[in-house]
Amino acid sequence: MEASGHPTGSRDPAGPEWQPTARVRNGCDADATYTRAALLQLRAVAARPPPDAVALLRRLGLRRRCHRGRRAGRKSHRPIDVIVTTRRAHQQRLRTEAGRDERCCLSRPPRLTLRQTRRADRSRPTPAPTSQLKVAHLNVRSLTRHLDDVNHLLLTEKLDVLCLSETWLTEAMDNCTLVFPEYTVTRKDRRGRSGGGVAILHRSSLSTELLTVPSAGSALETVWIRLTGRRQIIFGAIYRPPSGPVAPVIEDLHDQLAYVVSKEKPVYILGDTNFDVNQPAKTGVREYGQLLHDFSLHQLITTPTRPGPNPSLIDHMITNRPDLVSDPRVLVSNISDHDLIAASVAGVKSRHQPRTVTIRSTRHLSQDALCLDLLQADWTPVYQAETVAAKWDAWRSAWTPLIDRHMPVRQIRTRHQPQPWLHDEDVAAAMEARDAARLDKERTPCEETEREFRIKRNAVGVRGKDVVVLGVEKKSVAKLQEDRTVRKICLIDDHVVMAFAGLTADARILISRARLECQSHRLTVEDPVTLEYITRHVATLKQSYTQSNGRRPFGISCLIGGFDYDGTPHLYQTDPSGTYHEWKANVVGRSAKSVREYLEKNYSAEAVETEKGAVKLCVCALLEVVQSGGKNLEVVLMRRGEPMKIMDVSEIEEYVTAIEKEKEEEAEKKKQK
Repeated sequence: MEASGHPTGSRDPAGPEWQPTARVRNGCDADATYTRAALLQLRAVAARPPPDAVALLRRLGLRRRCHRGRRAGRKSHRPIDVIVTTRRAHQQRLRTEAGRDERCCLSRPPRLTLRQTRRADRSRPTPAPTSQLKVAHLNVRSLTRHLDDVNHLLLTEKLDVLCLSETWLTEAMDNCTLVFPEYTVTRKDRRGRSGGGVAILHRSSLSTELLTVPSAGSALETVWIRLTGRRQIIFGAIYRPPSGPVAPVIEDLHDQLAYVVSKEKPVYILGDTNFDVNQPAKTGVREYGQLLHDFSLHQLITTPTRPGPNPSLIDHMITNRPDLVSDPRVLVSNISDHDLIAASVAGVKSRHQPRTVTIRSTRHLSQDALCLDLLQADWTPVYQAETVAAKWDAWRSAWTPLIDRHMPVRQIRTRHQPQPWLHDEDVAAAMEARDAARLDKERTPCEETEREFRIKRNAVGVRGKDVVVLGVEKKSVAKLQEDRTVRKICLIDDHVVMAFAGLTADARILISRARLECQSHRLTVEDPVTLEYITRHVATLKQSYTQSNGRRPFGISCLIGGFDYDGTPHLYQTDPSGTYHEWKANVVGRSAKSVREYLEKNYSAEAVETEKGAVKLCVCALLEVVQSGGKNLEVVLMRRGEPMKIMDVSEIEEYVTAIEKEKEEEAEKKKQK
């Protein structure tokens, strides 16, 4: 086998490793250039190199002549060129001729130890993502009428993902009629009436799957896809009609966002929401902004997207990773009366980044020893302090050494990605078990099957003028079980009461924490807590459990009602995600949607002006889902300046009888008409 050299400017068919990178002067009149890889290949083979390479190797001391074997068909020995590959000799030559510029292409950097390599990796800045996806959204207003325009848009803008709203497609139209070369269409059409519809066009080279997100069936139209493989990204197209009620849409959007954000992947939502964020006084805009804030989502478009006499910003690009989005912009489009919104999205690998978390270790905690030290501690400076700040400093000076001794501060490094406390499979299995228990109860009605049929119960709260009413559906109690130990309405403080729906064990822990905070606040400030303060504390505690590794969120929703020290009634609601809002009347638990619709239709300031009217509204709302009458209801009254009162079953039965009588009279009037 023979190898031949290639001078500067010639093309070598062997590959790019022969391309010139360094120029050296040999003994000939012409110059020749070789890379380090080429010279090493010449050194490794026992063949005749080209003359210029031989002269270079002789000059560098890497070649010598010797006799080796006999060629086939020849009787006499013939010298064969051999490349010297002795490691020690090569290193010696490198040390003696380190000053020569001609040798720079053959030298190599010093090797690092493993410790030095790891230290260099930690100090090296994280490179910015280089792979970019071009995404955009357009309110197309009839996709079939603008097929050529959309194809031209995909070609000129070189889009990877295009979300479309108001496609105006029907189920009778097949995807084969929508011709988009090198693109795949994922769509969701409006059913029952014309208009609407959303779709996502993405390159066929992208590996995607349809993401099924539970929906409440409101006027909101959405479709979701997820990029699989190395880049785990969720894209969603969204459209809300400009007319119709806002509350069901906000609730439906809340449920869908909760499901999508729980996947802990980069989420990008593009669409026409018909919420003009530049005009917060319009209906639903403030609730929409608060919803995005609760989920830590960011709306990136700041320029009006619908031009005209009154420009509006109703086309939005929403994400939970704004650091991966570059150049969000609005482009003029003549396809419809909406402009195109576009941006570049960085594709990142789905990999959990370990982080350091500061915690207090309870591994060696002795509750008895801690309680004993708290009892023996000197709390006199707390009582002697005059101002709130002085009391707080005195309390911390006594509390901090004790808690540091029993629960020292530690820093741990999370290794695994935090998992949600419920998965799709878990929810499906729980629903199947619930349905099976319901069938067993209906087929074989007895105490055993009724105890097995355990599901979430409802809790209804109504805020009146001088009273706060909380009502719940009682759990089924065994024959030998004590009724007073099964309560879903608990007193937090003398003026605060809480009703919950969900897991009773979680509620017990949450109620204990809330009671402790009320007593601590009274001890520190010498005033009772306000309703907003204790609600915010409960919501903060819930939210902290959603972002901690190894812990699941609280599986309960709460209604917190009562009076402030100035006599103002309040009613707050919190959910497992940690958000809270104040309501005039609300419901949590099973069939909450239908009960809330009843409250929205029948609530008025005149209806709850009296105590009797507030109780009647609460009982009527519960009877929408409770079939057994007043014996399965529990109603609690909280009056201004008075302790909590639990209504007797006989009193509830009176309200139930009056309500049923009114329903019968209304039914008779309808029949007469």
